[in-house]
Amino acid sequence: MKKILSGVIVGVLAATAAGTFAQEKSTLTLPAPKAAAVPASLEAAAAQAAEAPSHPSPAAAPVTALVLPPPAPVAAPPAPAPAVEQAAPAVPVAKPKPAPKRHHASVHHVAAPKRTEPYADLPVNEPAKEAVRRSTSWAQNDDVSVSTGKDGRVVFLFGESMPTVVCAPLRVCDIELQKGEKVIGAPQVGDPRFSIEPGIVGTGSDRVVHVLVKPRDVGLDTNLMIPTDRRMYRVRLVSDDKNYVSVISWDYPQDDAAAWDKAIAAQDAHAAPVVATMPALTADTLDFNFQIDVEKGRPDWTPIRVFTDGAHTYIQLPANVALNEAPAFFAVGADGKEELINFRLKGSYFVIDRLVKKAVLVSGVGGQAERVSIEHGCKRGIFQPRCGG
Repeated sequence: MKKILSGVIVGVLAATAAGTFAQEKSTLTLPAPKAAAVPASLEAAAAQAAEAPSHPSPAAAPVTALVLPPPAPVAAPPAPAPAVEQAAPAVPVAKPKPAPKRHHASVHHVAAPKRTEPYADLPVNEPAKEAVRRSTSWAQNDDVSVSTGKDGRVVFLFGESMPTVVCAPLRVCDIELQKGEKVIGAPQVGDPRFSIEPGIVGTGSDRVVHVLVKPRDVGLDTNLMIPTDRRMYRVRLVSDDKNYVSVISWDYPQDDAAAWDKAIAAQDAHAAPVVATMPALTADTLDFNFQIDVEKGRPDWTPIRVFTDGAHTYIQLPANVALNEAPAFFAVGADGKEELINFRLKGSYFVIDRLVKKAVLVSGVGGQAERVSIEHGCKRGIFQPRCGG
């Protein structure tokens, strides 16, 4: 009985001790863990957890000798590496849509049509559009003939296109016109930011007009028109910050063609038979009954024939006689006196505005003078060697 009672007491004590341990374990307050270094990676965290000592089982240790080890520091969750954070896909954020613009009911916004040709959006007919296309093609002709003349000037072919002249601020572009050409009106420029001034070199037929162009800004694009007594110049002006053309001029193929036409006409006129402009004549009024005699010298200007029309006397000289070589004309009166009279020269003809019966043509003075006489009504034949003979 005593053994049984002792066993019961021992069991009660053991149960009481076990309950007390369990209660202490449930109410055990651990000190705050020290901050542990965050491992650089998940593998380091796992290795640190593996090295931590395991807790002994409370049931296996005697109640009286229970010693609790200091609690292992709780590892903080590893911070994500910066590379992993950057590699994380960004969550797209929807941009707020702009509020639609409200317009007045009476305002209509129509998108401008895309131009496929010059002035395609203007209400003009097809011939007008074709005119614009052809004018643009002429002004922007890339096959323009450009050469270099004396003094480094750029020479264009006049009429081939609209030359483009590049100028720059603080620089002067020189547009040189043809020698002897006169500007008859002030040049007109589309943009007033271009300064247009005159420059004149030489005098008379050697006078040359220069049009001096100076832009006040860069990026300008306009046109210039210069009226002269020979033609109208049309030039495009463009301004650049550095590049510029110092001087331009033109070749004129039209003038070359006109010079050839003039030379050919002069050649034909010289080769044509010499015919004077004469008044209307009839055959029954003409009188060729004049005798021509060389009295002294061997003049080159000896008349070919002399005749009258009843009101005028005509003396035809050789075609090669120049006006400054023509002889003086003296009418011989009934008393034998010589009277200097005036005449007109038409072509190779002396024209005297009266009827002359007898006259003398004289060239030179003194003993060197050459004389030729003419006389009406005394045309000699083979058997009449002298007048009155």
